[in-house]
Amino acid sequence: MKRFAFGTHLVLDGRGVEAWRLQPDELGRTLALLAPAWPLGRRLERLTVEGPDGASVVHTGSSGYLAAHGYPERGLIVVEAFGVGEVDSAHFAAEVETHFDLGGYDLRLSRYGRFLPEDAELLRRVLLGLRSYATARLVPGG
Repeated sequence: MKRFAFGTHLVLDGRGVEAWRLQPDELGRTLALLAPAWPLGRRLERLTVEGPDGASVVHTGSSGYLAAHGYPERGLIVVEAFGVGEVDSAHFAAEVETHFDLGGYDLRLSRYGRFLPEDAELLRRVLLGLRSYATARLVPGG
C-alpha cells in the first residue's frame, strides 16, 4: 500500500554544517524538533539509513514526511519535507537554519503529488533513492 497526496514539497540544500550535527542520532533528534513546524499528521515513524558518506533519516506521518541527508565530511545537509495542509515554509526554513546552524542554503519549493510506501523495506529503498538524488545534486558544479 502507498501513501499518496498532493501537497507542498520543500528541499533545502544546506552548507557549512558542523560534522557532529550530521551524525545519525543527531539528525533524528533534530528532525524530531522540526516536526512541529511541518504537517506530518499522525502515525509517526522513523527510519535511518547509513552509508559510507553519511546517513539519512526520515520521519513519516499520515500526511507528510521529513527527511534529512547528512554528509559530515563535506559539511552538507539536504532537508526534504512534504506535507498536505497549511505550511509556513518560510518559518520551517528558518527553523532548519537555526537547528542545524547553517552557513547558507538553497531552497526549492513546489506543489505536486507524492507517495511513500508503507512497507518498511520499500520505504528504506525509497529513502536510499532520495539520498542518491540528493547526493547527485550536491556534486560540485552540478
